[in-house]
Amino acid sequence: MDDRWNGGIRMVLPHQDILALCSLAATDPEDKETNSGVIVPCLKRNVRSAGYDLRLGLEFYLPEKEGGAGAISVQKLDLNVARTISIPANRVIIVSIQETLNLPNDLVGHVSLKLDLLLKGLIMSSQSQIDAGYKGNIFALLYNLSDRPVEISYLDSILRLELQKLSTETDAPYHGAYKQAPLAQSLRSPIGSSLYALQQDIDSIQGNAQTTVENVRNEAQRTVDSIKSSNHDTVEAARAETKKFQLWSGLLAALLAIVFTVTSTVVTSYFSYFGPLPNRITKLEQSTNVESISKDLQTLTKTLEKEPEEKKALLDKIEELNKRLERLEPKK
Repeated sequence: MDDRWNGGIRMVLPHQDILALCSLAATDPEDKETNSGVIVPCLKRNVRSAGYDLRLGLEFYLPEKEGGAGAISVQKLDLNVARTISIPANRVIIVSIQETLNLPNDLVGHVSLKLDLLLKGLIMSSQSQIDAGYKGNIFALLYNLSDRPVEISYLDSILRLELQKLSTETDAPYHGAYKQAPLAQSLRSPIGSSLYALQQDIDSIQGNAQTTVENVRNEAQRTVDSIKSSNHDTVEAARAETKKFQLWSGLLAALLAIVFTVTSTVVTSYFSYFGPLPNRITKLEQSTNVESISKDLQTLTKTLEKEPEEKKALLDKIEELNKRLERLEPKK
């Protein structure tokens, strides 16, 4: 029994065994690369304590349209233009690996995503073991769960390969359809990200909601502006009417003041002229002094001659006094 078989448990190959399978020696320089053995090409510095770091290849599949629509279009990095692939947020990508495997019938492989990429938000879909006897390319389906693009570059170490030794060679080595198949031939149908499609729907809903909110806000602002404008016009009209009222009130007050002044003057003049007349006539009636009566009559007559029609009653009194005066005067 092989010394790597321990109690029926398959043993993971250590560093030195992987070096031997890649035709490398512990004394070889770290940048030495071989093209014969289980891993092709095999770079010494990528051989770890119990595994090998697989590097990013040139080919990749990043769907141009999500939701499973569109033709399958495998892209290839043009190293004269760019060495980096940018994986958009919430998108899925299938990448090729630089190394190919040439597993014997007593070795199986398992791959996992490197921790540094996991911490950037990438995850790898669960993959079944690489069967004993498999010869061909390795592909990985990666998912960017972060909210920002993640970049990976050509020959970056992205996967860890773990090799396990079987207790004996299998009598049914791999003979499936993916043996030696390139990426374009391996894809059967377009692959999309339902999470990305969901995010697109959410973004669309948010965009529509934002547009609706902006429309409502603009309409509300127009309404407020209209009300303000209407209120301003109303206030200005009220101010104009108030000014008119104040102007007319002032004019009316001035007019009333003039009328009051004129009336007061007339009344005062009236009483000045005519107020004392009754008293003066009464005194004349009681007087027996001819000279005094005659003098006062002359004064009254001159005063009343200015308005004879309005004071006819008083003139009659004066006439009566004149007759009395005649009776009192001595006859010649």
